[in-house]
This record gives sequence, C-alpha cells and structure tokens, in this order.
Amino acid sequence: MKDAKVKPENGFEVGSDFDWSTLDKNIAPQPQPYQLLPKLKAINNPVSAVKTKNFYKLDKETGNRVATDVGLMDLGRFKKEVLEMVEYGMQGKQRGDLVDFDNMELPKLGTTSGKKLDIIVKEMERRHCRHSVSKLITYNEANRTRDGPRCRCNVEGKKTGVHHDKYVGEEAIPKCDPNSNNFKNLHHYFLKVETTRKEQQTKTTLEIGKVPYVFEGFSIFLHKPYDARFPSVPLNDIYDHWRYELVTDTPPYQFTVVEMEAFHEYFFEDVMEMYDLHRYPCGFDATNSCPTYHCFPRFVNCDDGKKRIASMADVLACFRRSFNSVVDSTELTNYESQIFINPEKFPKAMRIDTVDLVGTKKPVLHHRAIMPSVLGNWNDREFKNLLTRNGKGRIARLVSIPIEGEGYFTTGIAPDMVLHGLHLISAISMIRYRWSIAHFEKTVLKLEFENPILLELAFTHSSFRAHFGTNASHCRTALLNVGYFLQENRQENNVRRRGFATLMDAMSVLVDHLSGKANEVVNYDNERLEFLGDAVVGFVVTARLYHIYPTLDEGFLATSRSAIVRNETLAHFASTLNFPAYLLFAHHADPFNQLDFDHALANAFEALCGAMFLDFGVVAVDKFMFDLVGGGDDEVRQRWVNPPVHELKTDYPLGDRHLIRVIPYLQKLNELEHSMGIYFNHIRILARAFTPRSAAGNLLTLGDNQTLEFLGDSVLQLVTTIKLYDLFPYHNEGNLSLLRSCIVSNSTQSKICDDLNLENYAMKLDDREVEISEDQFDERKVKADLVEALVGALFVDRGLECCIAFCDKVYVPRLKGFVISQSWSDPKSLLQQCCLTVRDRKNSKPMLPTYKLLSLKGPTNSRIYEVACYVDNERVGTGLARTMRVAEMEAASNALINCEDMFPASFTAKALYGLRQLKKDQKKEEPVSGPSEDEAAVTDPDEAEEEAYWATHAELEGPLPTADDLRSAKKAVAKHPEEFEMKVEPSGDGYSSVDNDSPEGSPPKRARFDDGRRCTSFDVGAVKLETPDS
Repeated sequence: MKDAKVKPENGFEVGSDFDWSTLDKNIAPQPQPYQLLPKLKAINNPVSAVKTKNFYKLDKETGNRVATDVGLMDLGRFKKEVLEMVEYGMQGKQRGDLVDFDNMELPKLGTTSGKKLDIIVKEMERRHCRHSVSKLITYNEANRTRDGPRCRCNVEGKKTGVHHDKYVGEEAIPKCDPNSNNFKNLHHYFLKVETTRKEQQTKTTLEIGKVPYVFEGFSIFLHKPYDARFPSVPLNDIYDHWRYELVTDTPPYQFTVVEMEAFHEYFFEDVMEMYDLHRYPCGFDATNSCPTYHCFPRFVNCDDGKKRIASMADVLACFRRSFNSVVDSTELTNYESQIFINPEKFPKAMRIDTVDLVGTKKPVLHHRAIMPSVLGNWNDREFKNLLTRNGKGRIARLVSIPIEGEGYFTTGIAPDMVLHGLHLISAISMIRYRWSIAHFEKTVLKLEFENPILLELAFTHSSFRAHFGTNASHCRTALLNVGYFLQENRQENNVRRRGFATLMDAMSVLVDHLSGKANEVVNYDNERLEFLGDAVVGFVVTARLYHIYPTLDEGFLATSRSAIVRNETLAHFASTLNFPAYLLFAHHADPFNQLDFDHALANAFEALCGAMFLDFGVVAVDKFMFDLVGGGDDEVRQRWVNPPVHELKTDYPLGDRHLIRVIPYLQKLNELEHSMGIYFNHIRILARAFTPRSAAGNLLTLGDNQTLEFLGDSVLQLVTTIKLYDLFPYHNEGNLSLLRSCIVSNSTQSKICDDLNLENYAMKLDDREVEISEDQFDERKVKADLVEALVGALFVDRGLECCIAFCDKVYVPRLKGFVISQSWSDPKSLLQQCCLTVRDRKNSKPMLPTYKLLSLKGPTNSRIYEVACYVDNERVGTGLARTMRVAEMEAASNALINCEDMFPASFTAKALYGLRQLKKDQKKEEPVSGPSEDEAAVTDPDEAEEEAYWATHAELEGPLPTADDLRSAKKAVAKHPEEFEMKVEPSGDGYSSVDNDSPEGSPPKRARFDDGRRCTSFDVGAVKLETPDS
C-alpha cells in the first residue's frame, strides 16, 4: 500500500510515490537501472538485394562475393572523379600545401590573455586565412581542438589510456581480401539510431534505376563477435534526443572490402573531417593489420512491402553522379539542407540551408548556425551584422553566413548520415572498450562477471561524459558544420542539479515509476558503486584485522585500517592492476592534477570492489583484498587465510551456554536473548558486548567491548549501505550518504538502545553502574557504542546474515520516517540549507546563521550552555544543553520552528521538530520484551511453563561472577563433560525430533539433546536461525 502524498502550500512534496511494501513486507526491491538496459536482440527482417550490373560474382570455393572487372572499373571511376578531386582540388594541390599550419603564430599562454575565452579568440584568428570559409566557422585539424592542442601529455603518457584511443588487449587483425566481401570471417550488426524529436528531418535519398532508396543506417562488420553479456546500448547517450542500439539483422552481401574502405575515406575523412579517428588496433597500422571494423551504408526501398538494400557499388555510383560543380548545376534548390564540399576551403564540407541565385555563374550559399557562446564575439562588427536578432537564449546567437558558391560541389548527402556517422564512431569505441573490459576480467581478475556492465560502471568516473570515439571537439564541429540545424532552445536534462529544493525533491519523491526510462533519468557513473564499495572494503579490512589481531586494542586496529583504506593506498593498488589504462576519466588539453587522478583511481578501486560484491559476494572481495594486501608474505597469508580462533571460543568450541546455569549475569543476558529472539552459541561474546572499559578486568569476558564496537560499526555501515543501495536505485551517492547517516547516527542508535533496554544489561562493577559524566561524553554516543558492540558480537558469533536480519527488523523500518519527514539533515545543516534557499530565491547574499554563547550556568562538572542563533543579525532561536554543540542544535531547531514565514521549508521543520515533543508527551512507554495483552492471550503453554520454571530455579540478578565461581564452573565441566557437551541428532529440520515428555521439574523441551536441554527455533526477518538454548 502506498502512502498518500501531502502537498504543502510551498510546493514541496512530503509523501512519495515509493512503494513502501519493500520495507513493510520485506519484499524484493525494484531492479537497478543498469539491469533494465536492453540486451542484444535480433530483428530478422527478410532482406533482398538489388540486382546489380555484373558488379559481383560468387566464388564457389569460399562462398564469398568477389568483385568483377566491371565492379573494379566502376570503383576506379569513383576514386578518380571524387576522391582525387576532393584530395587535390581544382589546383591539383593537397590541403597541406595551401596553408602552412606549422608556421602559424600560436596563442601565448600564461599571459593576461591566457584566459579560456581569449585563447579561443586567438585560436580563431590563427586559423583565419584566405582559404577559410569564414572566421566565424571553425574547422578540424589533426590533434587540435577549437582552443588549441588536443593533448599536452608527454610521450609516455600518450601510450596508454582510453582517452588516448588506446584499448588494452587488442592484437593485429589479419587483413581481409580487398576484392571480396569476406562474408565468412566477419560478424554483422546493425546500428539502430532513434530520436525523440517529432519534427521531420531531411534524409539522404539515392535514385537507383528511377527507384528511391532512403538511408536507414549503418551495418557494422567486426572481426570478432560482440560480447552479448553487455547491454546493446551505451551507458550514456552522446547527444540529446538521440540514442543508438546494436541489433542483429540479416546482413547485406553485395559489397567488397575495398569499396567499403573507399566510402569510409570519402565520408568520414573528407565530408566529416575526422582526422583523429584511429581505426586500427593499438600499436598497429594499415601496413600490418586490418581495421577494427568496416561499415556499410544501408539504403533501402520498401515500396511493395519487401525490403531491398542497395549494393555498395550502386551507392558509390550515385555519389559519383551527385558530385557536380555548383556553378554548372541548374537544380541547386533540390540540394538545399544538404552538404556541399569545396576541396580548397577550410572546412571542406558545409551544410547549405538556402541558395541565393543572384546570377547564373556565382550563386550565394547560406549556412545557418547558432554560434557557441565561446565563439561568439559580440564586439565583432561582422558577427553583429550577421545576427538575425530574433528570440532569446540560443536563438539570439543565430547567424546566417553567406558563402560564395564558386568551387563548391554537391554531394547528395544530407545531415542524417552525419548524425548516424557520429553514432557509429561512438558505438565502435564502446565495443572496443568492452572488449578491453573482457580482457581485464580474464587477465587481471581471473573472474567472469555475470553482468560485466558493473565493471564498466566501476571504471566510469563522474567527470566522464560519453564515448565519442575520437576527438570530441571534432565531433562537435562536424555536428555544427554538416549536421542538423536545430533552431529551438535545447532543454537540458540535468540530473545533477544542486540546491536544497532539488535535494528535497530527490529525497521525497522516489522515482520508481521511472524505472522503465532508465536512460532518460540516470547519468551512469561509479559514484553509487563507490558508495557501496567503500563500505565493503571497510568491512573486509576491519573483520580481518579483528580476527588476525584479537588481543590488540581499538586504536591499533583503527590505525591499521586507515593505512589500508586511505586513498593513497587504494590508488597504489589500482595502479598495480593497471587501472589507468581502463579508467574513463575526462581528459582535457592541459595535464590533469595527479592528486585528482589518484583520487579517481581510489574511487574506481572501491567501485570495483562494490561490483565484485554484487556479482560474487563478500568472499570474492576478501580474496581480492588479500592478494593485494598480503602480497608474498607467507606469515600474513597464513594469518589472513586461517585467522586464530576467538579467545572466547577456545575453551568451549561448541558453545558456552552451559555456563548460564552457574553464572547469574549470563542468566540476565538470556533474558535479553528471549526479548530479541536471537540466541548466541557463545554467550560470553554477548557479555563482552556489554562490558565497558572500566569493567574489562574480569575473567568472564576477558576484555571490554571497544573492539566489538569497532567491528560492529563497519558491519552496520555495510548492512545499511547494501539496503539503501537496493531500496533506492535512482538516488545518487550524496542522497544515499544522507540517509545512511540518519540510520547510523548516534541519535537513532540511542533510541534503538532505549527500545531494546540495552542499558539494563550493561555489566556492573561492584553491583553499581559505571558513572559517565555528561560533560565528558555524549550520552547518545555511549548508547550508540553499546548497540554497535551488540552488532559486532552478532557478527562474531552468528555471521553476517544474522546481522542483516537484525538490521532489517531494527534499523531499516525507521527509514520510512526519515524519508517522509525529510529528516536527513541535523537542525544546523537544515537551517543553513534553508538560508541558502532564501538566497537563491531573492538573488542576494546568503544570510548564513551564526551562533553566540549567551550565558554559562552551573558548576564546572555540570554546566548549562545557553546559545542563541542569529540570521541576518536577528535572533531567531535559543537553546539550552550541557554541551555547546547540543545547545547549538537546539537553537537551530527552535529557529526552524520560529521562522515559518521566512523559509520555504518550514513545514519540514514542523514535521521534524515541532511535533517531536508532542509525540513524546503522547507516547506511552511499553516494555519491548513484554508481550501485549493480545500476545499474552495466545502464549505458548510450553513457554509459560518454562518461564515459571526459571523464575523459581534461577536468580537472574546479582553481581559479576567471582574468580571462585568461574573456577567452580570449569571444574564441574571437567568432572562431568558429558553433562555439558551438546550433541544434536540431525533430522529433516536440522535437529532431533520434538519430544514433549519432559522430566518433572525441568523446562519443556522442543528438541532432544543428550543432556536434556532443548533447541529454540526463531525467525529474524527473512533468515531462520536455530540454536540451542540453556
């Protein structure tokens, strides 16, 4: 059942669309967004080939299609009439001979004009020459961007990294037969590109035999198959409103490799000017390897319901016939919104939107564009004269640039092919990177992920945008010059908005109803996996240190853990595993900061551990960490793999519950077990969890609870992190951290301590409770440590599954109140966020709250602090407390309640703090362990009889056992071991059959043991636990 929404007047939603049954009924949560990405699927559309003019013939020996003499002759005409013309131009000179780019004056850096905008302006001035179309139109150069060199990394740095187009694991590819289609050796995939735009766009259409063939997309031919374990789509789309997907389809066969290579050279190098496109495997070139892919443009006709695909020879012939001089053409209006090319200009190709036929010899072509804000120089008179001066925002930068038509040729290519070509480059980069990830699995991890997209997520830094596959600046320039002209203002789908209002919206309205639109609402990176992996690494290291060094104190364990899990160490581990070669990290022209890169490596390492935990479990992460931490040290290896047995388990390996009979304090702890429904095999471990430092010198627990509290904190962090990761798949790391801090805060755990009445079971010294002065310690911190020690004891005795079940019942149900009431921040943080919200709305300087001490009352050992909170030099609240920090919190809480009209989130303050005291007054305290009247009415008779027995035969209160008591208990065990040894006869449910024939004067039995004791079965959440009871 879903909670109803509460819509306050200020517009924030208190309720949510979240299905709370995932918490109330403990059912499986919704899937993660990456699990909703589609897998590789087949279309299986029947395709027939167009009858060609003897361009190909069938080689009966190989089964491949090969080129005939007619086909080779037609290909030669295309190379001579199109490729050579585009390469050398009318003057017979190559582009490098027209302008000496190497001797052009470069912009100077490090001066007053070294700002980014000035650098871009100087770069535009450097590029402007008599051969450039316009100084307002940029063009591509090899290894350069709009504002300078593409990369300033050193020679060694350029040899590795995806950002340098280096993919690990690639090998030389045997060359294909150029005059054959190599059909038996290539793997075919169709790149399906879709758009969410509604307006009609111009499509490339070829006329073959007076029949129109419309461009559908590209077929990709690979030399090895795509790994079907990965999704068929990228994690992040490279362009708004467009997305692509790989599908399997009936492959075309009327082509040769040399024809596809000729088309690739013409379209990608001459039309799109992709000069930094690296098609060959890393470390190889055209002399010793085949390209990693071949592409085939699909022109289809479906007039009679049958799908026909034009052959590669027909496509090249149509492009050759369309390559005509603008001056000699008589039907220029038919080529509007298409691409024109001039071999002697920079850039070569331009999209022409309108043609002005001023004269018959020199028509004027017009290119419309919305100038990027960094390229628009508002002080330039030429730029201002070209502005259309219509609209606002991007439309205000709309210009129509006139271009002289002399020297231009028509191509017959529309911008749709350019957009598909950009997606093709991106798809090839995605495929090659996922092949590298598979190589990482095989060579480094030596594991095979069931869902390897987790590895790609782990390596995707939050600064990484998407796979462009080449120089990203070249892609943007090609889209601007020869891509579609998009006039309307772009609506950004920014999921990383900042601000208090966005935080409230993200945390209160949980987007489970958007689960089917994962690509539209999610920016995929490794932040969520890093959030999970941080808890996993901390847990694994803490648990191992606790077991390896059982006698050392908490300080040593904390220091050792921090030395292992700090960023420097994790970055070193990542570098050892060659993470820099796989990390997807935003790479700019300037060298990156090494500290930032090391931090990114550390985050990627934690994200990898989170991915391994999701796919293989905590045991695999433990082994993975051991291989890195242990290294070749045999002693460390032995202690990690076979840690020593816990000191409280050595005396009685099968359990020490028999000591309950002779030790009154353990009998009292047995009460706690009954109230919680959780029973320990070694109850002395539970006793240690309630042993403060001042009572550590006893022979029962042999120590205090400090190390158990240290261990329980890591266990609690892991369990709550797992639950939050599963419950809120669309929340980012920041929101999850806020929710986790609410669950594991001292305030929450102190309430859990009160609900379970744990302080009543704390060990006493000389029959007196240990006194803790409030001016030295926070009382909530003491209670929280007690709960964490209990969780640590559960882990040591019962394992991680029992801890998860305990937290599902005790911690997780409180999450609902945090989300609905929006109480994920403490009062001081919430007040500051409210003040920043007021600043955002009024567009003024933020009125940050300040706190001043008004008075200090009482003696030194019990002082009372009175603190006032001021906003804009006005007192808005006061607070009284025994510590300065708590007094400031109370002052902020009262300020939120008092300033209802000032803050737009004041309803949150009421929900959190205004009703808090009212609920305390109305709440009736009920003992947690005692049954209600309804429960008492249905109490098991065996349980009632048992309770009566122990009430008359056992003294549950008393001081700590003395040394004589412990010696007497050990002597009794040594003298009659058969009376205390537990022997269980396995049956269908794991224990012996139920026997209700109990001896007179003994407690009822539910399962038979040799000593007459019983076995209790109980449920904790989804985990059923069965242990012997005393």
